[in-house]
Amino acid sequence: MRRLLLIAGTAVPTYLGYYLLTDRTDQRWFYYVCGAVLTLVLADTVRCWLPPAWTTVQRVGLSVICWWIEVEAAQQAVCGAFRWRIPSETDLCVAWFGSDVYRAVAALAISGLVVSVWQPSQPS
Repeated sequence: MRRLLLIAGTAVPTYLGYYLLTDRTDQRWFYYVCGAVLTLVLADTVRCWLPPAWTTVQRVGLSVICWWIEVEAAQQAVCGAFRWRIPSETDLCVAWFGSDVYRAVAALAISGLVVSVWQPSQPS
């Protein structure tokens, strides 16, 4: 029930909250940030409600997809909120942190995923 309330609590501001703002640019930024938070909540809910009857490969595959969506949505929400109204010719987070930091964080995330999924065989 808590997750359904979280979905409703993020959907209402996403789809109706921006009408409270009078400036069209602020409305767009608000929708961008709130849409990312809603996506984060939805992906987290899907990941937590994986059917137990699924095979390990199916569960890991969908977990990885949901994890990736959650990371991207969180990034969109944070960078959108902190870069509010700042024009950018490139991705907001790349413009904020630079491409080297962005690549390093992506490499660490991929490395963490590989280490968490990879299980070497134990010698007998």
